[in-house]
Amino acid sequence: MVVPGSVSCVGACDGLMTDLVDVGLVVWTADCVPVLLAGGGAVAAIHSGWRGTAAGIVADAVDLMRSTHSVEPSQIRAVIGPAVGGCHYQVGDEVVEALADRGIPEVVWLERRPGGECRVDLRALLRAELEAAGIPPDGIELEGGCTFCDPTLASYRRDGAAAGRQWSMIVRRGNRAGEA
Repeated sequence: MVVPGSVSCVGACDGLMTDLVDVGLVVWTADCVPVLLAGGGAVAAIHSGWRGTAAGIVADAVDLMRSTHSVEPSQIRAVIGPAVGGCHYQVGDEVVEALADRGIPEVVWLERRPGGECRVDLRALLRAELEAAGIPPDGIELEGGCTFCDPTLASYRRDGAAAGRQWSMIVRRGNRAGEA
């Protein structure tokens, strides 16, 4: 059990969700995409690399907010944090094939370059997927840019094992004295 005001590690995972008040959910990233969701009485923090994206972790989180917490997608607000951009995210055919199964048109997230090189923009794909799940476009915010391009952000692709990590956190706040 998580006790507000304490620190707990739930172990390795790519998604966290709670309806508890004043409990912060944190994901660490260094090129993968952090996605934070809030709506109704629940919040979620998601770490979405290409494998998680291909597995549908973000769409599953939206569905889970609906089924578990009765939060309709139209009530959800999302923040997509900094991640490696399409400008530096070169991938192989296995990644392209796995992501193509998400049903989002390739023109949104894939750039094919001469010589067969493919570059993927996971943030664009996830934004389109959130919209397809029913989150209003004006309820989706992009924060930060490409982790590879910005030296103030951690990037494993740029810095290898020496890379740090970004922490993305979301907290469901309770009513404070004097608030409605």
